[in-house]
Amino acid sequence: TDGKLAKLQGKTLEPLAIVDVAEAQAKALGIVGPSRERSAGAADQLIVSDRLILVLSADGRLARFNPDTLEVMAVSPDVMQLGDRKSEEEGGSTEISSWMVDASGNNIYLLTGAMLIKLNTQTLIAEEKLALSRVDERVCGDRFMARYDLNGDNRVTMDEFNGTEAEFARLDSNVDGAITADEAPQPTETAEGGEQLRVTRHGVYVYRNGQVFRLNPKNLQKEKEITLEDIADANVRPPRREGIWD
Repeated sequence: TDGKLAKLQGKTLEPLAIVDVAEAQAKALGIVGPSRERSAGAADQLIVSDRLILVLSADGRLARFNPDTLEVMAVSPDVMQLGDRKSEEEGGSTEISSWMVDASGNNIYLLTGAMLIKLNTQTLIAEEKLALSRVDERVCGDRFMARYDLNGDNRVTMDEFNGTEAEFARLDSNVDGAITADEAPQPTETAEGGEQLRVTRHGVYVYRNGQVFRLNPKNLQKEKEITLEDIADANVRPPRREGIWD
């Protein structure tokens, strides 16, 4: 609260240790002088287990604290520096929308509007990064027509389309053998809450722009685009309608 992390005795609520998160991070990073100002309304985020305490501060730094003493064990510089500038320029957000530690406690996954980043829990060093634009491969609206309308007649036929016949049939709503601009897939606005992340023993699941993808937890390569039925089979609850994992 208010930038401070406190450990209390469970029965008496007696303070056992208190640390100023920003000052502890700055000291661990060797930063001299006042810490960065906190944005209005910004909040730190906390993950606690019997083995570790992780604090993602409002200024974008991730720190691991000793569960017993609250001593800083490792600090990552501004995690947004780990991102992909090109993806951000293409419209990806630099705010962390979701983050999780896997069941082993060995890996941390950070999800932004532009990147999925895998960190080592002990060192907080980025081990893998994936630009989400490489995951969300749908081409929508005018971009769909520009890519597939090869002869410029404002119609995309099966000969021009590189998808399956089933995908073509789903888009060709009037069954006239061609996809027009009105029938082309349209971009889906992600509801408030942004991209969502879930990490299970089955894989890493990313909900983005109305789609769900399963990624390999080791290398973050896309394994498949999945349906809500696939998620149910993996014992992962799908996002609610507003786009938030429950």
